[in-house]
Amino acid sequence: MQNPNEDTEWNDILRKHGIIPERPKTPPSPSPLPSPTISDKLKGASDSALKELEDDAGDSETERIVQEYRRKRMQELRKEQKRGRFGEILPIGRDDYKREVTEASRVDEEGMEGRGFGQPVVCYLYKDGDIACSRLTEHLKTLAARYPSTKFVSIIGNKCIENYPDRHLPTLFFYRNGNPVSQVTAWGTDRPRTLQEIESILRALGMIPEKPPVRPQANPEDSGSEDEVQRLSSTLRGAKIGEPKEGTGTVNARTSKIKGPSKPTVEDDDSDFDL
Repeated sequence: MQNPNEDTEWNDILRKHGIIPERPKTPPSPSPLPSPTISDKLKGASDSALKELEDDAGDSETERIVQEYRRKRMQELRKEQKRGRFGEILPIGRDDYKREVTEASRVDEEGMEGRGFGQPVVCYLYKDGDIACSRLTEHLKTLAARYPSTKFVSIIGNKCIENYPDRHLPTLFFYRNGNPVSQVTAWGTDRPRTLQEIESILRALGMIPEKPPVRPQANPEDSGSEDEVQRLSSTLRGAKIGEPKEGTGTVNARTSKIKGPSKPTVEDDDSDFDL
């Protein structure tokens, strides 16, 4: 039997009359991949690779491009180092509050001078030996290291505000541009709270960037309740870092409800506590 795929005159006649199918077309040879451009080589290149590219540059234009890329990279690294000037929780006293919190929050972040957004400052009121405070302290230490462009300070509750009730601890005051943005009281006293939850609140209030500079490995205790995180974040939904939203109100960890615009005060049954 004759092979219908053979290139013969008889098969051509049969194909012309539709008796046998057309011969399958030979696929074209793949085109060779284009050589990587200098821009492709620069992306993600290490310092040693950049030095090698500069040494092997075949012309002055390529050498100039590599040198310019290295210069811009160093500028970005220096800028990032300036922005990340905190990285830990700073203990303060009552006399330091105005300077380290209110006035410090008026100073624009490094790299954002002149925009009037101010510096995000998280002020943490706590009590030694309290379980909820101890847990939040560890979470804030992690967040301070993760977001070094945000200033974190801490002070014992009754040393910050005289006769401050222990039931309101731990308390967080959030400042930006000299103004209180919001506050959280009795965080974690209703149930153990996760790092992810407090991180979501800080992000919703514009206290931290949308993403950390370097994403750390997942922590098993960070999982928490996704529904709870979403609820808290939507309740406190604010602007992204660099675009603070004023007057977002107060959050009580027991009720997780907004109480309306506020100053950094806590209303008690008998007394008013004012910073």
